[in-house]
Amino acid sequence: MRQVMDAMMKQQTAMIDETLRKRYPQTSAEKIARADRMIQETVKDMPMDAILDDMIPIYQRHFSKTDIDAMSTFYASPTGQKMMKEMPALTTEAMQASYARMQKQIDTIQQRAEQIVKEDQEKPKSTPATPPSLQKN
Repeated sequence: MRQVMDAMMKQQTAMIDETLRKRYPQTSAEKIARADRMIQETVKDMPMDAILDDMIPIYQRHFSKTDIDAMSTFYASPTGQKMMKEMPALTTEAMQASYARMQKQIDTIQQRAEQIVKEDQEKPKSTPATPPSLQKN
């Protein structure tokens, strides 16, 4: 789990770096490095045991004890061990391969969300209508 998290965070850091450079081109390399250090510190402090404890009931809802035993047998096998060893690199490569497509979608979503907020802020505040009982005849 830690290896997968490390691989994912490495890729996420690269994505955040690129996003920061794109949105704030004047940002110095030192500030980008500072953001990277903050991310690394945050990840280092992540409570992995608690996260795993949170996952247990989810796995229990989706898998029987027999399923878990079969998965344990698989992960103890040479192929399972290879999968565990290769998973961080596989995850990193898969994220790199899909990054450009994902980033394009994320940018589109971000632009749409910003437009919605902007439109809402630009709307003139309507004044409440005078109730008929207070209107002059």
